[in-house]
Amino acid sequence: MTGVTSTASDLAFARVRLEQSNPERAWTLRTGYTLSSSKTYSSSGVANENPVTTFLLDTRYLDNSGKSFLFTGAAANLRFRDQDTRRYPRRSGYVLLNAGAGVRLNPQTDGDVGLGVMSIYDQDGETIAPALSSRIRARVPVGKRLTFDALATGMWPLTDGLKLDSDLTLNYRLSTELFLRLGWSANNLVVPVKGAGDWDLTTRLSLLYKR
Repeated sequence: MTGVTSTASDLAFARVRLEQSNPERAWTLRTGYTLSSSKTYSSSGVANENPVTTFLLDTRYLDNSGKSFLFTGAAANLRFRDQDTRRYPRRSGYVLLNAGAGVRLNPQTDGDVGLGVMSIYDQDGETIAPALSSRIRARVPVGKRLTFDALATGMWPLTDGLKLDSDLTLNYRLSTELFLRLGWSANNLVVPVKGAGDWDLTTRLSLLYKR
């Protein structure tokens, strides 16, 4: 959890990851919530706030037997604003419900393909369509202290072209329980600002404590 406040802006961020597995089944949940607010002041000193909230979700249930597996899942990346403007849609992002099959190369690397239903939100409103999906998850040791994590989900709604939501992370182990993490996310599903391009990019630097 992270929180920052100042006279110009406020920010609150929380992320949760839960995992449960046995030799036959596995369940994972990753979710995050961000509340940010920029402030502008009138000549009389009255503050006008512009809050933006972001919600992330990635949850999956796997038949965990052998190198191949079956799965059902849900994913979402949504951004909300209080009101529409010419440059900012009030709601943008997507919700995906899918099921399919995959192959596990090792405990830290797998890929899958699936079929589901996708809701896309942008300045034109909500579009619901069948969608193909594929996902790659990998953790690669780069050195004794450094690992590279990648999670990329590709989606092809039948009414539109390829959509991609990706999260790349470098983890550096400072000690047994302390890690320095550099993350980079990119997607073309959450419209950042109208006219600023199709991609929404985020860079994170964080200190992680694990036991």
